[in-house]
Amino acid sequence: MIFSDPHVLKSIPLAQITLGGEVIDQPILDKLKQYFPKSRLVHIYATTELGRCFSVSDGLAGFPASYLNTVLHDGVELRVQEGELLVRSPNAMRMYDPYSSQQASATDWFATGDLVDMQGDRVHFVGRKSDMINVAGSKVYPAEVERVIRIIPGISDVRVFGKASSIAGELVACEIVPEQGRDPETLKEEVIQACRTQLASHQQPRLIKFVDRIDLSLAGKTLRSKTS
Repeated sequence: MIFSDPHVLKSIPLAQITLGGEVIDQPILDKLKQYFPKSRLVHIYATTELGRCFSVSDGLAGFPASYLNTVLHDGVELRVQEGELLVRSPNAMRMYDPYSSQQASATDWFATGDLVDMQGDRVHFVGRKSDMINVAGSKVYPAEVERVIRIIPGISDVRVFGKASSIAGELVACEIVPEQGRDPETLKEEVIQACRTQLASHQQPRLIKFVDRIDLSLAGKTLRSKTS
């Protein structure tokens, strides 16, 4: 997510900002609140199969643990199983297109593929199961690495993904969009230092590349296709 000149952004009157489709961490929410102090931030969780499931508007990343194991608005129910968020909704579609490669669930609980972590009275999104990077048997979730890198001054956007390795199976790689005027080599050293102090060895990016922009899918999501 790239932020423009904050003075320009603050001049844009927005009553509400609605977010969805990607993991929204606290630094992003805080920066949006800084740029749009009078706006209401609403983060919507939805899937193709279930439609809109719930929303959060308290300015905090994740969602309240009180949402779990109860019936929410519109009859939606949430639970966590082996770290994955499961949802049951009366609005769920009945089946997939028979010609597609996806399969309908045998139960009315839908496994979303989104991994979550309980932290006190809050449930935080860790990332997608399909995005997980396997570094010599150790799991790395891109969102956790991006969270560390994104808050480094001088970084506009970041993408973390897996790159094939003949030795470790996969390595952690990242692409970074620097803010205008920042020296890439200096910024690279700051990224390496931050990752060394805040991440385990297997989580630290071994390949760092500076780019002009981060590629997005047609749905506006960060592309995380693993590369060889």
